[in-house]
Amino acid sequence: MARKPRLYLPDHPHLLAHRTEPGLYGFLSADDYKSWLHFLGEAAEKTGCRINGYSLVLNQINLLLVPANTQSITQCMRILNCRYTQWFNTRRKRKGPLWSSRYQCIAVEQGHAFLDVLSCIEDRPRELGLATTPEMYPWSSYRHHARRELSSLIEESPSYQRLGSTGGSRALAYQRWFRGYRDRLGPSTLTAHLRSGTPYGSLTFQSSVEAMTSGRLEDETLTLKPRKRFTSNPRS
Repeated sequence: MARKPRLYLPDHPHLLAHRTEPGLYGFLSADDYKSWLHFLGEAAEKTGCRINGYSLVLNQINLLLVPANTQSITQCMRILNCRYTQWFNTRRKRKGPLWSSRYQCIAVEQGHAFLDVLSCIEDRPRELGLATTPEMYPWSSYRHHARRELSSLIEESPSYQRLGSTGGSRALAYQRWFRGYRDRLGPSTLTAHLRSGTPYGSLTFQSSVEAMTSGRLEDETLTLKPRKRFTSNPRS
């Protein structure tokens, strides 16, 4: 299936997937994961992106981001990757790009579709054999949503908030939802949407997104050249 131009819809969730260059790992220690999340928070705040969820594995990141405008996600990823690559390269005494020059990004429908996508990316580490259960993996937003181990990075989506009137009730409802998401959404389905650039949700949603973004599509390739100088230190 041919890949469509990326569609960015302000104030709406988008699923983003980004891989490292072939043969490279983007995370080699706990400090690497912590630093990447620190830089994500900085970049998101600077560019007006809200973070609804995330999952980090050795060679790939998955994010659910809500952009303030059509440029927010592109700007966020450019800042994030430049700063983290500079930090990583300095620490490892290496040169060159770390992340692929292009990420995949699609709009996601609020409601059931959003909760299934959130569940799928938070279950990714278990699927890859990095943890026996999702709560045992520290580098995803699952503990925030299912265990109420709150992360300052996360702004809970309306879809998640509608699960209950209190934090505890939402966490329990999300655990129940999480256990059944694989009956509705498999990783291969989500991968196909990412590869083709097709928004995830109902056919009505897909048509409406493409209609709303008609005439203002964006299809940029990131330039991931590390800055020559970088002075900020990530929080541990």
